[in-house]
Amino acid sequence: MITCPQCGTQNLPGMAYCEHCGSPLEAPETQGETTAGPDQSAADAIAQAQSLIDQLPADSPPNQTPAPPESAPAEAPAPAAPPAAEPADVPTPSTPADAAPAAPAVGASAPVLTLVFATGGQHDVTGEITNVGRSDVAQNWHPELDLIPFGGAAPDLGVSRHQARIQRMGDTFSITDVGSTNGTFVNGKILEYNQPVELHDGDSVAFGAFNTKVSIH
Repeated sequence: MITCPQCGTQNLPGMAYCEHCGSPLEAPETQGETTAGPDQSAADAIAQAQSLIDQLPADSPPNQTPAPPESAPAEAPAPAAPPAAEPADVPTPSTPADAAPAAPAVGASAPVLTLVFATGGQHDVTGEITNVGRSDVAQNWHPELDLIPFGGAAPDLGVSRHQARIQRMGDTFSITDVGSTNGTFVNGKILEYNQPVELHDGDSVAFGAFNTKVSIH
């Protein structure tokens, strides 16, 4: 600031006359003050900034842009699923050497056994097992070959409810007495209990006193 020598008013630097009384103002040197001009102030600011730059550490230059942080490592891929285990070979069970062979199937050309009765009726044996006797409704017993319709119901013939059993084995037939009261006969010979006897075409069979004839064709 420049002080007016007449009225003592403080005037801005660079003014030649006092803004209050209009008296000419003295130069700053005559007042013992040192006022830096615009150029000097700018030079001082530049020098101060350079001094601050020189004081910075050598390994930290000004306005250095920090390095970007390292990117996170890529996620490791998931482990592959283990291969599916192959099923173990299942051994096929072998047929025991002493296993009984299955009975052969009855084909269309297999022989048929027919019992021909004295009364004129006849019965074809078609199943693998044919029970022979008299039916009994009270005991819920109905054999495959019921002799009553063929005339075997008369008491004097002596046919039992459980008389005999005829069995097919492939192309052959056998008959077994199963414990009848009056016996079963083949060609006039009584059968032993539970002992099968093979039947042939033309044989005569008697259930007690009820006679039949065998026909295999």
